[in-house]
Amino acid sequence: MATPNGNGTNGQVGKVVQIIGPVVDVEFGEKYLPPIYQALRITSDGFEVPEPIDVIAEVQQHLGERRVRAVSMLPTDGMVRGMKATDNHCAGGRRNTRSRDECYWRAGRQSRRHSARATLSNSSTRALV
Repeated sequence: MATPNGNGTNGQVGKVVQIIGPVVDVEFGEKYLPPIYQALRITSDGFEVPEPIDVIAEVQQHLGERRVRAVSMLPTDGMVRGMKATDNHCAGGRRNTRSRDECYWRAGRQSRRHSARATLSNSSTRALV
């Protein structure tokens, strides 16, 4: 089940096994389980649905038995069991430079955002109202 996808990247492919609101359970093959906070892309390729599905979900928990629980960043309306979930990894494996740079940019942006919050919360000055 977890096989390299056909678009030239080394992303692993699993399948959706359960959908409860924004929560999606995905099952992968025997030798692969995406790490927590990893992005999964769920698409409706090969399924007849009224509107195409292209959703990003973030892994939140390892459930055991080759399954992960992910939270969708978009509505899951129309999603059905069996849809393909591809691991959109930012580390390891071959990928083009553009996607790697975007991942580093996102990580740097998040760390700057957190350090700015810490600076603001630790300052002794108050804003003028």
